[in-house]
Amino acid sequence: MSKRILCLFCFVLFLTGCRKEPMIHLSDENKTRLEIRRNENTTSSTETSDQTISDENNAEESSQSVAESSSESENSEKPKEPAVLDSSNWQVSSETPLLEVIDYLPSQMYQFKKFTDGTHERRVYPTYVDNELSLMQLALINDDSQEVQYYNWGTLQLVMIEASNDNPFVNQMETVAYQADGSTNELILDSPLQVGHQWERRAGITCEITQLFAEGTLPSGTYRNILEITVTDETQSQPTKEYYAEGAGLIATITPETTWVLNGDFPNNRIITEIPVYLPVRQDGSEILNPTYVEFKWQTNWTFAEAFQDVLRRAKIIDETIQVQSVTFDDDIVYIDFSPGIVSVLNSYDSSEQGIIDALVQTLGEFFQRNQVRISVDGNGMLPQEVEYPSNGIYYLKHPLTDQADQNDDEETSEEASQEEITENLELEDTTSNE
Repeated sequence: MSKRILCLFCFVLFLTGCRKEPMIHLSDENKTRLEIRRNENTTSSTETSDQTISDENNAEESSQSVAESSSESENSEKPKEPAVLDSSNWQVSSETPLLEVIDYLPSQMYQFKKFTDGTHERRVYPTYVDNELSLMQLALINDDSQEVQYYNWGTLQLVMIEASNDNPFVNQMETVAYQADGSTNELILDSPLQVGHQWERRAGITCEITQLFAEGTLPSGTYRNILEITVTDETQSQPTKEYYAEGAGLIATITPETTWVLNGDFPNNRIITEIPVYLPVRQDGSEILNPTYVEFKWQTNWTFAEAFQDVLRRAKIIDETIQVQSVTFDDDIVYIDFSPGIVSVLNSYDSSEQGIIDALVQTLGEFFQRNQVRISVDGNGMLPQEVEYPSNGIYYLKHPLTDQADQNDDEETSEEASQEEITENLELEDTTSNE
């Protein structure tokens, strides 16, 4: 765990022992002022709605999944057994169908998958998919770690370009694909998808399609045209077997050490995690920033404007009258643009304008790992009422992130810890459910 995370935990523990009170409350004076401001604002605003995907059957499955998750938590003390894949009852295909790589991508858009090895859980979700460029960014979230995989495909092959510990919600597909020199490529699938076909995944690793099942059943459902791929690594004493199902992608993996089986398959869903959101609190007559956790929802190909509008409304930093019009970033700065009226809202709480701005800046800066945040309204720098306008409209984090020198000294540990903070407590939510 990084120094920053440890400091955060210590900070939270310290705050719990101090006298404090939440400050995100409307004062009577500012309620009146805000109402006047809203009446004067003739700009019409329409809240960005979630993309709705119609599939009534999935609503029931998703509700069951959340209930099962609670049940698992209650029974966590019961001994767990290793996962086992029994394909003896699967129906071996008697035909040689014409199968296409496009139907065997690792996941489909909006598809939330849960794997188990009997003790641990792995959750998989495509955070970005570009069908025109044939690119996919896939998040794999384990109990205590996360990985992001980048895929490219054509009519004949499926290639994993790279795997990293990047922030799974930041779109890196084009950058990774553009910078790839082929040294990290792994040829996951190669045509023809027929029993007996062999290829080299990468140096020292060969693959062969050793079986085709017409149909097979797992705890997550029944699948068709399942490819069994035997992966032989010259450094391993035993091969690995992977199972890919048509329309579902990877559904099981048997390694010499463990077996991962798909036990939850929910199309048309989005993922939910909790991220730290800072709120100003009053302590001994002064304001400090207190970290709390708020749901962060993500659906394939969403924008940060949609995601953070929901986050900031849940945290009650903005209300329903304010739109988050864009959230972007570069190497140094996070940029957030609001609809008109944001200044009145920020000044409508008991806490100071400076405190609310600091909370907004700290929240965005930590999520994107940047020390600077520029706040604008319709593209122009936001002019605060009570504090001085900063140079170029850029605010600096009240609690700066680790400087670059320290990051270079402990880059791997820091990266893993920061992403663990973003992706822990991952859940799913059916996109057809009401907000």
